[in-house]
Amino acid sequence: MRISGTGKQVVGESKDATVACLEYAYFLFDDITLEAAKSGRSTCRICAQKIQAGMQRVGVKVFKGGRYVVQWRHPSCFLHQCQVNKADSNRGKCRVSQTPFEKGALRFGWGNGQGGFSYTLVKHVGATAIPRILLQEALSPDDLQGVALLTASDKDKLHAALAQTADSLIDANM
Repeated sequence: MRISGTGKQVVGESKDATVACLEYAYFLFDDITLEAAKSGRSTCRICAQKIQAGMQRVGVKVFKGGRYVVQWRHPSCFLHQCQVNKADSNRGKCRVSQTPFEKGALRFGWGNGQGGFSYTLVKHVGATAIPRILLQEALSPDDLQGVALLTASDKDKLHAALAQTADSLIDANM
């Protein structure tokens, strides 16, 4: 497994390797951030409303104008753009682990600011800020786009992955 931005390889698929991989990814994965707005000048890229100082905002790193920039969104606007689905081909890679998707793999996607979506495997969603955003907004994962179309088994996998944040993985290993 390769972790985005590190160039390091984790060999094998053991539980310890997966836990170590997710712990490391949690600190490196900055495509999605959650923070309090430092001023009232930022604007949500989805609803075009100002984000008040001190209010929570979600930053999504996007490639624009030849460089990476952060686009801010209200947490609720961000979640309404998220979707869960199965990969329809083996094209693309998980944004957290950089492993290629297998056809039919369960994945979690968010708007990438360019009219498309960025995806991570559902099993790696705990290494992102997404579980914290869902908790803050008191939104059930069942309210996300595409969840109603999943099987009961896939819904269980999604719920388990969202409950297993990197913080709980670290606590379980100590």
